[in-house]
Amino acid sequence: MRSQPSSKKHCQVVLPPSGCPGIFPTTQCQTPMIQLDQISSISCEGVITGRVLCDFAPISGVEVTLSSSSDVVMFEDTTPITDRTGRFTTRVSIPKGTSFQQVTITAKTSVANVMISDSIQITVDCVFCREPLLTLISPVGKVGCMGEKLKGSLLCDGVPIANAPISFQIISSSRNIFLSPNPAITEQDGSYSTTLIPTLGVNETITIVASATVGGKKVTAVLEDITVRCQKCKKPKIELDDSGLINCKGTISGRLTCDGEPINNVVVNLTSTSVLEFDTPNPITDANGEFSSVARVPEGTASQSVSYKATATVDGKTVSKTGMVEIVCESCVNPHITLKVLTKVVECSGAKLEGKVTCDGKPVENAEVFINIQPPGARVKVDPNPAITKENGVYITTLTPEGNVDQTISVIASVTIGEKTVSTDPQDIKVNCKKCKDPKIILDDSDFIKCEGTISGKVTCDGNPVKNEVVYLSSESVLNFTTPNPVTNDSGEFSSVVTVPPGTSLQKATYSATTRISGVPVSEMGEVKVVCNQCENLSVTLNTPEDKIDCKGADINGKVTCDDAPLANVKVFFSVVTSKGTVTIKPNPAITREDGTYSANLLPSKGSFGKVKVIANVTVEDREAEAGPNHVNVYCPKHKKVPCKIHLKTQGNHTAKLRVIQNEGSKEYHGFMKLDVNGKCGECDFTGNGFVIHFQSDKGEHFTLKEEKRKSIYCEDHYKVAIVNGVVEGKLYDGNQKDYLVTIWAKLDELSNQVIWEFIADDGEGTIIETASPYITTSCEENVIEPCNGEYFFE
Repeated sequence: MRSQPSSKKHCQVVLPPSGCPGIFPTTQCQTPMIQLDQISSISCEGVITGRVLCDFAPISGVEVTLSSSSDVVMFEDTTPITDRTGRFTTRVSIPKGTSFQQVTITAKTSVANVMISDSIQITVDCVFCREPLLTLISPVGKVGCMGEKLKGSLLCDGVPIANAPISFQIISSSRNIFLSPNPAITEQDGSYSTTLIPTLGVNETITIVASATVGGKKVTAVLEDITVRCQKCKKPKIELDDSGLINCKGTISGRLTCDGEPINNVVVNLTSTSVLEFDTPNPITDANGEFSSVARVPEGTASQSVSYKATATVDGKTVSKTGMVEIVCESCVNPHITLKVLTKVVECSGAKLEGKVTCDGKPVENAEVFINIQPPGARVKVDPNPAITKENGVYITTLTPEGNVDQTISVIASVTIGEKTVSTDPQDIKVNCKKCKDPKIILDDSDFIKCEGTISGKVTCDGNPVKNEVVYLSSESVLNFTTPNPVTNDSGEFSSVVTVPPGTSLQKATYSATTRISGVPVSEMGEVKVVCNQCENLSVTLNTPEDKIDCKGADINGKVTCDDAPLANVKVFFSVVTSKGTVTIKPNPAITREDGTYSANLLPSKGSFGKVKVIANVTVEDREAEAGPNHVNVYCPKHKKVPCKIHLKTQGNHTAKLRVIQNEGSKEYHGFMKLDVNGKCGECDFTGNGFVIHFQSDKGEHFTLKEEKRKSIYCEDHYKVAIVNGVVEGKLYDGNQKDYLVTIWAKLDELSNQVIWEFIADDGEGTIIETASPYITTSCEENVIEPCNGEYFFE
């Protein structure tokens, strides 16, 4: 018996459901399975892959049908074939302008007469994006066992992107740190969040890489040197800071560590048996393990040393620390505070403010001095505020302008000693800080807006772009801004979609753009022609390829205009007229972009060829326009090229030995057989090509196989051997007619003028008919096995 032909030949062998020793698997498939590989997203273009298994072994030559829950997913091949590893693959594309959305991809096939399928959910998009921006905010301090929420945002040309997947990669030596969710999905404002989760025993420094793909462009954000520590505490420790003298009011602080590392989110209990009172008796440690509370001393308390205690419990271990502090809060009859400004004009570098606090003429130590600035909202900063007096009662702080400031402000200093609060008289200070000499808003030219368009511009300071500034767009005319307060991107650019009410006649509309650059307000006026009246002259164009289109398809495009102005968001419908086969256009309808252009894919199905007529149609209000018909040459045959031409005919009947295998066993028969594989002699045309097998045993049993339907034809051994696979209608003995899957091998020996035949036929229900030994016949003169060089196909 001949072995099954190798997979490199030009054919596809479909295994029968039941086995055939020596050729097909010896047992029927019990557990067929199809698996789609998991992917999170596809942006503009991507690949769908998967595999088909039978009893966990790969199956080759299986046709898989792919489909999508949305028309935006366009497959390069909807019926890929599995390779020798059982894998299948096809490329997919997403139309330009598609916003982020979830779709379901389904793969299905039939193995051993069992229909199997698998589905995955992915996010797809192909948005227009010149400059995507992904941010990821680093956690403050070390990350402990409680984990840490990480936040960020995704912008496209300064506009938030919603429903986009953000994927994360953790570069970690332990691989015991996780992020959930992964991927995270952006909200309507473009923000996203995920939680960093360590497992117990982790103590390392990691790197996190966040990535997203927007409009086919990949963008990343990297956080390096993130310290993660989550270990069971062996030796907790509390350290208390030196609080100095607490004069009526002060601060008690310290830090909690475990094995030398700070511990966050732990409650510390502060107690004292003396007159010391805590505003927050149970503070919680921060990321650095630090805790603090305001401590107060009743008025009239003489100077003395008192003790206090800090207690905490970490991993079941309780630790405490006792501290000593000097306190006093003598009765103050005459509290007093001074304020002195060390310069008459505060410039961009800032200036120091200082003063002194006394009580009955004596300096007051550790008093909190608050600085109040008038008017409210003045763009200056005081740091520190409050300022703390030293042993001599003196305090010092710094006043710094924020941005461009040119104004006079008032400064007031106040302090509370015991129950009494005193303030200084207001002091006027001139602040003069001009950081941006030439702030500008530059508006882009918008020549014409029909119903809907875009207003854009750029913010600069001394010629350099200014990012993250809010621009306020407004108009007293017919313009309506969908984003009236856009934010500038890294290039200083901003934009907003603008609409014009229906019925608006052609006119000029003015608008303004205003912002603050380094505190200095700046604005610019713009003017644009607008119209949104009934369309008088609606037009659509259609561009189709001039070259022949194969099974991969081709792009078609065009433009929709009204009164020579581009129309956005218009649906373009397509109709196709074919002579043979099916040709589809996706998406249908296509949607025009801001510039009025549209694009789609023309996709022929297998078996489509010849001239195809394509028509594009649009309707706006009560107007219709049509482009075409455009004639397109399509060539997508249903099968592969015929590799060779075969004409093999036997002269008369020859002795043969057949074997019939059935469920109860096998039996061999001796007799005479006639077997022909006929084609139009000398031609690569298989419309009339067939094969017939007729056998009559010595005892009168008849086997007939005819009315074939070919699956594949190929040749090997330098065109000395021909192989035909197909389905025939057969009859065993006097039983019923049924279909058999058959493979015929024929070797033409020109030297001996003989044809050596073998065949195997399987009805898929437990009956197999095969040659028990090679069947040898005399060859005819017209018998040939030769190559075909032209493009001929099975139809």
